[in-house]
Amino acid sequence: MDIAEYADALVSGEPSLRKSLLVEASNKYGVAGIVSAVASKYWINSVEAVRALGPIAGLAQPKRTVHTVALYYSGLSIGGAERVTAFLANLWAGMGYRVVLITDDDTGAYEYEVNQIVERRIIPSYCKANAENYENRAKALADILNEEQVDALVYGQWLGQTLPWDMLLCKMSGVSFLIYTHGVMRCMFDADCMRAELALTYRYSDGVITLSDVNTRFWQLFNAHVWQTINPLTIEPDSSKRAALDSYNIVWVGRLSLFDKRPDEALRVMAEVVKQCPDAHLIMVGPFADDATEQQLRQLRDSLDLSDAVSFVGAQDNVLPYLQKASVYLHTSLYEGYGIALAEAKTVGIPSVIYALPYLTLVQDESVIQVGQGNRFAAASAICGLWQNPEKMKQLGDIAFNSMVGMSNYDFARLWRGIFDSLGSSTASSADDDVMVDLMIDARIASSKSYEERINSLCSNQALLEQSLSSKSMEIQSVKESTSFKVGLLITAIPRKIKAILNSLRR
Repeated sequence: MDIAEYADALVSGEPSLRKSLLVEASNKYGVAGIVSAVASKYWINSVEAVRALGPIAGLAQPKRTVHTVALYYSGLSIGGAERVTAFLANLWAGMGYRVVLITDDDTGAYEYEVNQIVERRIIPSYCKANAENYENRAKALADILNEEQVDALVYGQWLGQTLPWDMLLCKMSGVSFLIYTHGVMRCMFDADCMRAELALTYRYSDGVITLSDVNTRFWQLFNAHVWQTINPLTIEPDSSKRAALDSYNIVWVGRLSLFDKRPDEALRVMAEVVKQCPDAHLIMVGPFADDATEQQLRQLRDSLDLSDAVSFVGAQDNVLPYLQKASVYLHTSLYEGYGIALAEAKTVGIPSVIYALPYLTLVQDESVIQVGQGNRFAAASAICGLWQNPEKMKQLGDIAFNSMVGMSNYDFARLWRGIFDSLGSSTASSADDDVMVDLMIDARIASSKSYEERINSLCSNQALLEQSLSSKSMEIQSVKESTSFKVGLLITAIPRKIKAILNSLRR
């Protein structure tokens, strides 16, 4: 068989022959070659490939005791996941593991600092990968795994389109594969069919890392090996650096992105706040997502008559001074994976008012006042209520600060040592035959495909209508430019003028 025939037989052929075929194909074409061939054929139907190969991928090579750990994320530029990636690389190196940090070849210039003993490698970008060129990425990743003798890979691009194929490649190479979920599980339900198919990949990984109890319970439906952690603190709790809580300043921190962070909602909340507390001031810290967003937000601020009440201070290397000036932290995100800015606010002892995110670990104490998503009136009322009760505000500030003191003692090294030690003997998910999960995944995929088909149909109809409109416009223009039309206008000019005069007299 040639490589394409092997790919087809491995996924669509006799299930009882898959294991022996996989060994045969891998020996003949290499792991990268056979995974690339499967990806080329099943790129837009990864769930079929993962269902067929997931249960046997880890059987091709024996698992190894973890000495060398690889960590993958697309880049190390500004961002919460990027910061965590650098932290983990440094942590593991400090624990005595040999660490290989893998990023994409199009990563930005600015990077978080990484220990010099961490080996750096690059591979072709995940977001540019497709059925035709994935082989380049597969070969690069396989070379790294082999040359660096990687025992386990922690994969941070948890929603990336290359996740299924990179997982199969790692497991067929005898490398344990862990998925680090930097966000909330709702992301699996609010996007395209590709996201729906990704869920099955989690079943056959060697484990999943989560950031909250809700996410842990969700992924335990797919995989028996789920570990929950927290993100490292960006500001260490220090009583001497706490906010005084004696101002009418509100602080909002994050990337000014309308889609998820919703800074426009913060402006609308502020419009309600100043009606009750005219001296209030909102400080918005963070970069604009793009020029169009900046223009839109500045126009909205002016239209709400908030020019003197709202300051955009841009991206800041150190947000501490802005937090210390505030007495309330405002958070308007539609969803969050962890909420690093919220953690920073709590660390300096600021009570928070947020649009409800009940699944976050950080909101499980009284210092965080949650209101309904989009309920700007309730948010404004809560903020002004804190200012009207300074004693309560300080009590909530104490609760916020003390909760972060507890989190600052979190033992990351102990968690990861336990995870890596378990990989030598752990097996894939015990939920391989979970009919409920299969039913949920299939229903989600069918629903997504139905929406995509409807969208494609509407786009096609729109294109046909635009084409027809363009054709008719050209016909009309052709008629107007014809000699007969111009002669007709000339002949009927006097009658049309008389008719217009008569109509005017009748009125």
